[in-house]
Amino acid sequence: MLATRGFSRNARRVLTGICFGSLALNVGCYTYLPVQSQPPQVTERVSLTINDRGRVLLADKIGPILDRVEGRMISIDSTNVVLSVTRVINLRGVASNWVGEEVTVPREGILGFQPRPFSKRKTVFLVGAIVGGILAFALSLSLAVSGSGVKDGDGGTSGQS
Repeated sequence: MLATRGFSRNARRVLTGICFGSLALNVGCYTYLPVQSQPPQVTERVSLTINDRGRVLLADKIGPILDRVEGRMISIDSTNVVLSVTRVINLRGVASNWVGEEVTVPREGILGFQPRPFSKRKTVFLVGAIVGGILAFALSLSLAVSGSGVKDGDGGTSGQS
């Protein structure tokens, strides 16, 4: 967990917003296509579904209970796919984030390719939601700052003499 003890309450809110925003951009701007037997274009984001043979071949590099490897395709030939890995998901559904390490996956160990192209529609929707959230937050701040005291019945401000 991120240590936020030294930060003020507003700074923690902003930091939390930035974290969720970056996660949303990563998840919300791409869409998965159906699993295919043929590989997509090189440099495209892809999720590789690994078969039993692939689990054996990749056990020493990634782990023995591997289900999927996600990342950007760097190169492909008749025997191997080289991937810049961003995430690994095991058979239990547990995901591990990676930071672009290159892994060579043998073609015989791949059950299928699932392209993950950039989605303009999802991106526009996500950006609209983020802008709307920022505007709502700014409006709530301006109301809190510019709020005036509550008037009592005789025209004076309550709590003052």
